[in-house]
Amino acid sequence: MSREGGSIAARLTWSADALARALNQPPPTAEQRAVIEAPLTPGLVLAGAGSGKTETMAGRVVFLIANGLVAPDDVLGLTFTRKAAG
Repeated sequence: MSREGGSIAARLTWSADALARALNQPPPTAEQRAVIEAPLTPGLVLAGAGSGKTETMAGRVVFLIANGLVAPDDVLGLTFTRKAAG
């Protein structure tokens, strides 16, 4: 199966829910799960403040690494808040 999109479910060792349990984290919502387990294509998440976007991004990184879909050195995660910008 290609890493360039499509379903990756057939090759998964860890689901988003299983990773959350293993890491003693709350389970993702259905919307967060869809983002975390999305195909390996560029994506955009639009949601309001405090909705869990950064937590979801972190969950996706853990999911991709835990399932061997990306190497840790190949990940760059960026977030932005106006508060952090000064």
